[in-house]
Amino acid sequence: MNEKFPKGLGLLLMLALGSSSCFLDFESFPTEEGTTTPDAGDMNQPDQAEPDMGGDSGPEPDMAEDADMAEPSLAIGAACTESSECGGEKECLDGFCTQSCAEDACPEGSQCSATPGAAYCVASCELQECANESLSCVSASAEGLPTRLCLPDADADGTSDYEDNCPDDANPRQEDADADGVGDACDDAPLCFGPSVDGVLDFGPIDLGRENVALPHLINSPQIPLIGGQSQGLPSADVDFLDLRDGTLTPGQALHRGLYDARSFAFGTGYLATPGAALANDVQAGRFNRVSTTQTTPFEYFSRSVYEPHVLTLENGEIWVVGWQGPRPETSWQLMEYNRSNQTFTLRATGSFADRERWHVGRTQTQRGFFYHVSGVVMRIYFAEPNSGLSSRSWLLPDDLTHPFLVPGENGNFWVFDRLTGNAFRTDEFGTIVPVPELNQTWPAGATEFISMESSQSFVVLSRDTNSISGRVISLSCLPAAAGLDADADGVSDIIDNCREVENADQSDLDGDGFGDACDPDIDGDSIPNDADVVPDPNDELLTISRALDTDNDGVDNVDDPDIDGDGIPNETDRFPLDTDNDSIINALDPDDDGDGYSDSQENSTLGNSTNPLAFPNSGRIVWVKGEGNNRGVEYLELGTPDVTEVNVDDGPSLPRWHTASSLVVLNGAVGQTNEWSRVDLNSGIVSATTMPGELFGVDPASTGDPLDAIAATMNLDGEPSLVLANLLPSVSINPIFAGFETISEPDYNPLNGSVVYAGGDSCVGCLLPYRTISTITTLVTSLLEDVRSVRANQLQTIIVAKGTETATSAWRVTSSTAVEFVPPGIVEVQSAVGMDADTNVLVLGQTESGTSQIWLYNRRTSSWWLVHENPMPLRDIDWIR
Repeated sequence: MNEKFPKGLGLLLMLALGSSSCFLDFESFPTEEGTTTPDAGDMNQPDQAEPDMGGDSGPEPDMAEDADMAEPSLAIGAACTESSECGGEKECLDGFCTQSCAEDACPEGSQCSATPGAAYCVASCELQECANESLSCVSASAEGLPTRLCLPDADADGTSDYEDNCPDDANPRQEDADADGVGDACDDAPLCFGPSVDGVLDFGPIDLGRENVALPHLINSPQIPLIGGQSQGLPSADVDFLDLRDGTLTPGQALHRGLYDARSFAFGTGYLATPGAALANDVQAGRFNRVSTTQTTPFEYFSRSVYEPHVLTLENGEIWVVGWQGPRPETSWQLMEYNRSNQTFTLRATGSFADRERWHVGRTQTQRGFFYHVSGVVMRIYFAEPNSGLSSRSWLLPDDLTHPFLVPGENGNFWVFDRLTGNAFRTDEFGTIVPVPELNQTWPAGATEFISMESSQSFVVLSRDTNSISGRVISLSCLPAAAGLDADADGVSDIIDNCREVENADQSDLDGDGFGDACDPDIDGDSIPNDADVVPDPNDELLTISRALDTDNDGVDNVDDPDIDGDGIPNETDRFPLDTDNDSIINALDPDDDGDGYSDSQENSTLGNSTNPLAFPNSGRIVWVKGEGNNRGVEYLELGTPDVTEVNVDDGPSLPRWHTASSLVVLNGAVGQTNEWSRVDLNSGIVSATTMPGELFGVDPASTGDPLDAIAATMNLDGEPSLVLANLLPSVSINPIFAGFETISEPDYNPLNGSVVYAGGDSCVGCLLPYRTISTITTLVTSLLEDVRSVRANQLQTIIVAKGTETATSAWRVTSSTAVEFVPPGIVEVQSAVGMDADTNVLVLGQTESGTSQIWLYNRRTSSWWLVHENPMPLRDIDWIR
């Protein structure tokens, strides 16, 4: 955190991982955007893990209070100069009104940062400007769900001033190559840690007041957490932070549950600590703790039997733990992934070594996590791949390397130092470890601890002496000997060369995966190899067009694309412009680039698109009616494409329903005001009209063959609202199924079982209930909902539009005993909804407060909402087909 900003507000930005229902995480990024013409890659904010059906309206207002006595009150985020302007319990902080939310929920339109002792409400926003002109709409997150908040951002790079490592210089990705807390954009020596000389910075000794403190494997800032230890012979739960730049020691807060010899690992903006080694060599169980410079937060309990555990966290939030299966001298080990949803461990690997050497943990430059262990002359390394499990490899150690310490380098390789001798090595692409004597080091006296520095070729070597600690920071790329290491003679030191064996002085790395373009088999990181990343040339069927330089495959090369990853956030304000789903894992390393629940390989081998969350296998196409009265028309689009196609049909059509993917049936007029419907062939443009013996409320194909030979219809038959099945060949014949309601809605026919669902009841619309008819038997679908507008069902789910808990109408997924509400972000009234049989997703059409119509997709795989289409004109009556 930059020191020029108020420390109190710094607390606002800390990543709270306790049981609170909301927190801010500025390492995550938004996916919500509304655009008039959505791009195929536009990303929209996941709104809720599973839509909640709670309908509590809260306490009744206290009418005894005299409204005239109420203090003036400005909204959260409003501009202010002093707290009295904000009113009530609000305060003015850095020019905007806020209030504490440690116990109370924030007002509508704002979010809470649930940091104990310093939680504030902050105004929410989308990509539009904030009402307070001094604030910017920056990326944030609440309870893991991407969102955007109105906060100070002087350099307009999409990163709040409170956490910006270069607040006056735009650097949206917050690069900090030497991990000294000063971003590369404003660092005079971006590869050399702090005030180091020739790549070396010594500090200490520093008196800690206690001994045997535990240390992290990796740090993500210039400060090292010193955890636990012993004071006057007793276990200590204190946490101090050592600033490597000036050697100062800052006391933190005590750990919960009195952890001793805990081990920690970088997690977001802080650290996650295990319970550590028990005093009597006993099993470890208890609680993870999250530790930051300003607070310590109980994280989660675990009860797995594990001894001397070490924790590893990945950028996507995964948590891995390695430890021994029994007390010393047990040499069997277990490597587990921790599942936060049920607080259990899943065993991912196990084994046994000849001895009980300590495990070590780290992260590569490309954010792969790794565990490594030495047994005899073999080093075994396990890579934890984000979202995709484990891989492993073994290295045979050279004779003069017995206790390796790994420093992540470019291209997935490592620089290796012997912890005892200081001898230097590197791994190569042939799976061997070769000496690099030019980098040999002499360690400080008594050096025992080695700590990596995230995303840099810098590391820390520490020595202990009872109650004190001293050390050295080494920046490899700034060592005088580094300049002489240049295997490809391109003028770039091997320490930082992203193509060590191929000349590439410009070091271009289009996808940011650590492999330079000159040696990268997939330059744009879209999971399609360069030679296969092509599309047909529309102007010459014998030619192809390469998309090897087009990350989002939108037809615009990255060099000319203002939004390289197609996430709706311009490159200049996108902290991760190569991360389509903004999960902080760049596409080149993400097995699911667009976050739609389908792997890139699965999408690239089908008609799906691995960088478009609306284009996945069997995402299908949707149709709707646009406009009102005689100006109504029918439109459709393929999900995942922005191109809307108009359907050639007249007479103010309504209620379009798919027959096949290339044909529709529509009413030739308004509901209840026409007795004619048409079949429209989208390929030929032929429209075939059919007249029925009464006004129609809706028609739906009752067969999937071609020609269409039957429909279900709701209509006035002999003056009575009825459900009928009409056979069309050789001529129209009407078979009544049900009559008995004064009002009846459009039918939805399921060809798999011949059932029909619809809404019916007395003359008042609010009296309608959902019904299902099979043959002549009519049953109530559910009694949980009222004011039903429409009922849709396929073989997987039933979707009902009915009265909402917070909106005029909502979409509901129902079974006989439950009803789960679906309301897209920003929608005040749902007008139409249909279930998809692609993983039981749901499409919802609704209206915003401003009157704009929007169509959203709820993805059941990822529990997230995606904006499909919006239009300022009224839309209605959506339908979907595979």
